[in-house]
Amino acid sequence: MKSLLHLCINTKYLKSFKSPIQFIFALPESEYGPGCIHFSNAMGNNFKYAEETRKIIGASMTVHRNLGGGNFTENIFHRALLLELTESGLLFESEKELPVYYKDKLIGKKRVDIFVEEKILVELKAIHQFEKIHYNQIINYLKVFNMEVGLLINFGTQSLQVKRFVNNKL
Repeated sequence: MKSLLHLCINTKYLKSFKSPIQFIFALPESEYGPGCIHFSNAMGNNFKYAEETRKIIGASMTVHRNLGGGNFTENIFHRALLLELTESGLLFESEKELPVYYKDKLIGKKRVDIFVEEKILVELKAIHQFEKIHYNQIINYLKVFNMEVGLLINFGTQSLQVKRFVNNKL
């Protein structure tokens, strides 16, 4: 399992565009800045659930643009993202409890932040920077819940951080 996407967009450019997705495809690559990659290259149609992932990231960018990075707790960003996901038309469940099995026996349940279209796990953070423990958390969730795709989204930085994870064992 590895991260397939690291997206960092300077939100000052977003003001002249109607939607974050329009912005992503309109900017020349030179405008992304150091450490950033061209979104369309990372999220081409050959990725599993590419369209749904684009909508989730677009909704996250809208929230980040409107609330700013690091200004609020994770819970505030979570609630705002739920409103944006509703407007995007995606079906989702917030704080969904999923069963945890060990040796085919139910040993408990774990809540995930957002479960989109019954196929994408979204874990939210509002922290200074990602650490290995955050990557391990979503990787373990994908394994335990037998899911293929997960997004780790951080609202706590000046530029929105998104990591896309794929469970290659499925």
